Amino acid sequence: MEAPLHSSGRRYLATFGVALLQAVLFGGVIALLVYFRPPREDDASGPPSIQRRLRGGLEWLELATYDWRARALGRTSTRPDEVVVVAIDDATLASARKDDDAVLGIYPGRGSWWARSRSG
Repeated sequence: MEAPLHSSGRRYLATFGVALLQAVLFGGVIALLVYFRPPREDDASGPPSIQRRLRGGLEWLELATYDWRARALGRTSTRPDEVVVVAIDDATLASARKDDDAVLGIYPGRGSWWARSRSG
């Protein structure tokens, strides 16, 4: 019985070669486009182009609706019970160092201790 003309290893190498060639060509085209891109226009010089007008309009729309969108998101979202913000100031740390449980006065402290004290 004769060996097949293309073994699985040869097929793999051929497929790998084609994929590598495609990656090199695609990457080369992208690199050339980035390298030879036209310089960005200075916003202060010359009459405003359509691109600058569109960009300015989109930025204005973004800024005009930001507060409204943030408040709408706040009304629809719920607070998860698994997340707790622990705020510790210097006065709290100073009084904790005087306490019998000295682990409270160690800053930044271990997160496992805070999680244990919160749940327990």
